[in-house]
Amino acid sequence: MLKEYHGDTLYRLEYLSTVLIPILFALIDSNANFLYILKPITGWMFITIGLLLMNDWIDKDRNMSLSHKSLQGLTFMLILLGLCLTIGYNLIFALIFTVLIALYNLKLKNIGLFKNVYLSVICSMIVYWAFAASVNWMSIIVLFIASMCAELVHSIADQDVSYKLLKNKIFYLLTVSFALLFLTSLFSVIIFNNTYQWIIVAAGVIGVFGTIKYRKNLEAWPEIKKIGTEIAKFATIYLFVLLISK
Repeated sequence: MLKEYHGDTLYRLEYLSTVLIPILFALIDSNANFLYILKPITGWMFITIGLLLMNDWIDKDRNMSLSHKSLQGLTFMLILLGLCLTIGYNLIFALIFTVLIALYNLKLKNIGLFKNVYLSVICSMIVYWAFAASVNWMSIIVLFIASMCAELVHSIADQDVSYKLLKNKIFYLLTVSFALLFLTSLFSVIIFNNTYQWIIVAAGVIGVFGTIKYRKNLEAWPEIKKIGTEIAKFATIYLFVLLISK
């Protein structure tokens, strides 16, 4: 089996899309001025990096260039800096996000399937609401299903507690999830005119066929997880360009 993919850098910047995509959805839906929001966005990025480092010094599943104590100190410093940058905008949401993810890192990551739903709810609702001036429920539904798809892909690639709980049933669940992602995002684009979500429609189609094709090739999933992370980077750039070009 290929080596599990847990990010290429100390700070795992490639995983910032997890929060940046919901943030950008919220800003686009709200017709927000990006420059005005830049400070709290940076704060959320610091908080996310800090919480990822927290996960690293708890799990000890990556070869890190810093000692355990150094990682702990860096974690608390980044979270504190991030929270300071959200003061006056969405500090309460940032605090709720920090507490919920810290709780996940400490206690909840080993509860099969619940952990996937838990993280998906946080990213699709807490993060989105923190930046949305007006809530678009179709966007929240699309974000939740997309996050569940990503979570299930990660569970298969890492063969974590969710994979061990569901075994081969997880592929059926992932196929259904991608199909729902395709249908809900298509509905969002056509009925609610959320045209920027066409990229999610494409992801749904690719996900359905990819899951069917590779459901019997478990060794391919760590690479699929990595490719998914790369696609999320380009999706983030795409959404950012749409936001600033309004």
